[in-house]
Amino acid sequence: MTVKSIIKLASSLLNRKDLITYLDVGTSTDEERAKQDVDTLLTTYNIIAEELSTVYNYITYNQKLTVAGGVLKYTQFTYNPIKIISVKDMEGKDVECTILPTELKTNTHRIEVKYTYIPPKRKIVEESDFTNTPIKESIIAYGVVTEYCLIKGMYEEAGLWHDKYLNSLSNALSNGKSKKLKGRVWW
Repeated sequence: MTVKSIIKLASSLLNRKDLITYLDVGTSTDEERAKQDVDTLLTTYNIIAEELSTVYNYITYNQKLTVAGGVLKYTQFTYNPIKIISVKDMEGKDVECTILPTELKTNTHRIEVKYTYIPPKRKIVEESDFTNTPIKESIIAYGVVTEYCLIKGMYEEAGLWHDKYLNSLSNALSNGKSKKLKGRVWW
């Protein structure tokens, strides 16, 4: 799933065919307005991506790294780690290490680190970080539309989309299991 496909779906939910045309062809009857609105949708996508990755569904990444001098700076990682989940050697065994705020210290030369991260600000042509997660395109689009409506002062519509966003998100993260309360037993 791409950022562009999510923004196109959000445009469709907003009933903005002009934005879909602008995204597909690069032109519109009011190009300046279309560009501004697409930029706003991209901004809201990045807001929702950060919210999803820090509040609802942590995104994990496995990365093989080489440690020089016993210290591995987080700036050497592909993404900026929020939390280190595991550190293993190339055989899959846990590695003894010290996790510090800006670096990781270990005597093992080659390691594989599993960590959570906040997605970097994405451009419209990039892949979404939620492609292989329970968070589907429509859920992100609902969140994008919610934020867009708030920015544009459409508060009533924002409330409706927010409810849809949270309900869809709750369903996706519950793994399809219905939650039933046990019946009361009266003695």
